[in-house]
Amino acid sequence: MTGYVALLRGVNLAGRNLVSMASLPPIFGALGYREVATFIASGNVLFAADALDDDAATTIESALEATIGRPIGVVLRSRDELGACVTHNPYPHAGPKGPYVTFLADHPSARTVDRLTKARQDPEELTINGRDVYLHLPAGAGRSKLATAVAGLPDDPRATTRNWNTVTKLLDLCAKRDG
Repeated sequence: MTGYVALLRGVNLAGRNLVSMASLPPIFGALGYREVATFIASGNVLFAADALDDDAATTIESALEATIGRPIGVVLRSRDELGACVTHNPYPHAGPKGPYVTFLADHPSARTVDRLTKARQDPEELTINGRDVYLHLPAGAGRSKLATAVAGLPDDPRATTRNWNTVTKLLDLCAKRDG
């Protein structure tokens, strides 16, 4: 059995798109996933499965929409993929807050890469590694044009961003669950 994390896009941000984390485990359980738990209110669902098929994210999105009543994008990562994301952090100099990571469902298009590269302003840094986009924002995300460009990515591919503390905590939780 493999541990996975479902990263829900844009839930519980600034009082919008509110989703009760307590409502999520039954939805995932009804899909046959086991050991379902949530972590903080930003839409992180840990679960276990023997394997995920190629349509797992779409299946989860459909179940969420049917239950919650509105579409919610989902990006999936296995424990190993999350571990690789942490291992390949290009900004260890960023300190304890570390980078932000935008998780993409698919590899970014050339257009997406161009859009993000053009939005970056010094001293910001941007690294794309497969389906993970690392953002080092020394002045914070609040006024960053790069952070705004990432937040404005269209849902194709699906994308959702987490801060470094959340990323590393999700990996720790996956590791503890897997023993």
